[in-house]
Amino acid sequence: MRKIIVLLGAPGSGKGTQAVFIKEMGFKHISTGEILREEVKKGTELGKRVKSIMEKGELVSDDIINELMFNVVRENSGGLLFDGYPRNITQAESFDEFLKGENLKVDYVIYLDVSEDICKKRLSGRFFCPECKKDYNIYFSPPKNDRLCDNCGKELIQRDDDKENVVEERLKVYFEKTYPLIEYYEKKKVLYRVNGEKDVIEIKEDIEKILKNGSIKEG
Repeated sequence: MRKIIVLLGAPGSGKGTQAVFIKEMGFKHISTGEILREEVKKGTELGKRVKSIMEKGELVSDDIINELMFNVVRENSGGLLFDGYPRNITQAESFDEFLKGENLKVDYVIYLDVSEDICKKRLSGRFFCPECKKDYNIYFSPPKNDRLCDNCGKELIQRDDDKENVVEERLKVYFEKTYPLIEYYEKKKVLYRVNGEKDVIEIKEDIEKILKNGSIKEG
């Protein structure tokens, strides 16, 4: 029987890394951003609407996002991993109603629980070398010599998305819009909390146990 997983966590919680591992377990990874870009690329009627909205710098509405995600479910027969959807309670309620009509449901909501402070450090601490492209984090994996690359001595730079003010805004939006989903899915008894501050492989193993046993505990 096909299973549907929703992966939740704040920016910087490590969702991208764990999504790769879950994909390797046989689930198709559904990223909202990728689906939007693919729809625009295909030039469908929906894609044209999305392109027009994105070109104006506006947010794509819940209705359009829902329609795209519903199509994904209809077009795929295997297990699905949703990453970045649902993004709010309205989307979650619509998704549940749609799945009910398809005789499906959200089976597992994996929540990577990471403190806001750690998320900030993981994101705003990221720098890279413009020459050799080596990545650093000034909090967790800093260069030996201040902000200079260990390999080539070039001054490290930071992506605009990782600058502190941008990171704070991303986290603010997450806690306002997406965080309430934790309680929503907890009430439905499908939420599984995973300590996202552990080692990457330990987190992967915890998720594997949940998908196999319905619990992080063995057996």
